[in-house]
Amino acid sequence: MQIRTTTITTETQNVSGQNFVINTFEQTINAFCDCCDNQANGAKEVLENRGWHLGQAQQFCPECNY
Repeated sequence: MQIRTTTITTETQNVSGQNFVINTFEQTINAFCDCCDNQANGAKEVLENRGWHLGQAQQFCPECNY
């Protein structure tokens, strides 16, 4: 099971007397291995680089992903 969390940050910067609004979006995943009790949190790319398999219906940690 995966839980996806999106964090939205809004910042206003003043440049030469004009205000600019900057929105940033960051999505993280809480992954739970389907074979053992391992869990991890991070961006999808970071988790996959650590060896996690994040499929549509199943997730496996690096130790169980063989």
